[in-house]
Amino acid sequence: MLSENEIRPDPKKVQAIKKKEAPTNDKEVRAFIGMCSYFRRHIQNFAKIADPLYKITDASFQGLGTVLLQVDNLIAFARRGLKVAEKNYEIMRLEGIEILFALKIFRPYIYGLRTTIITYHKPLLALLRKKELKNALQRLQTAIMKYDLEIIYQPEFEKYYTNTERKLLHSSNTVKTQHGKRYLIPETIKEHLLKQYHEHPWLGDYYGYEKNIQKFKQIYYWKTLEENAEKIWKECIKCMKNKPQPYFQLKNSLGKLPTADYPCQSYSVDIITVTDGLHYILGCII
Repeated sequence: MLSENEIRPDPKKVQAIKKKEAPTNDKEVRAFIGMCSYFRRHIQNFAKIADPLYKITDASFQGLGTVLLQVDNLIAFARRGLKVAEKNYEIMRLEGIEILFALKIFRPYIYGLRTTIITYHKPLLALLRKKELKNALQRLQTAIMKYDLEIIYQPEFEKYYTNTERKLLHSSNTVKTQHGKRYLIPETIKEHLLKQYHEHPWLGDYYGYEKNIQKFKQIYYWKTLEENAEKIWKECIKCMKNKPQPYFQLKNSLGKLPTADYPCQSYSVDIITVTDGLHYILGCII
């Protein structure tokens, strides 16, 4: 606030910080630092005073993580660690880099399509809405604007996925076995993970237990995995419907397709759909 003799902080904003409860986790610490940084020009040696809090947040922000969804279906995950220089970036810039990382990784799926980005970091909305950004943030904005995007602030998004899929992939409790990279899964999420894999439109299917469980075992491991998986497969209604009955099992030879004498003489077309109507595969042989 400006007066005749001085520049001083807005008393209402100062009072809001005084009344704020003490942070209890890394995310709240970062938010608290951001609030206080607004008044750093009025606080002597602010960087020195806040240094212990910066160290806490630096230790907690070690990587970038993203998940690709179609409606509520999980499609893919991606993650990478921070580069040495990136560990010194402010949170706003890191969150912007995380979005750009997600766009590049999932470009084959989303480029040219209207895509919604869900974030729990509200200042990120400025990357699309604010016209005057400086330096690195402006470059990030330019790169992001190549895509057809809508950014939505949804604070509960982090909590929902951190407790399940994101926690599973990024947890420090995962281990490597002597047979290669396989994840040792906590008891609390085993059933959830198997169901997610089984119902996934690309990873799993409803046509057999043996083939799918072998693929699953290449990534995850626990002692009763096969027993748990077989139970889920047997209780699946779609699997029961797709299971062939003995009197429907016909063994006919495939025969040979006719040989064409000139281009476009013969056409073979097949279309595959799923029940929710969101995915189509059209195969054509000419």
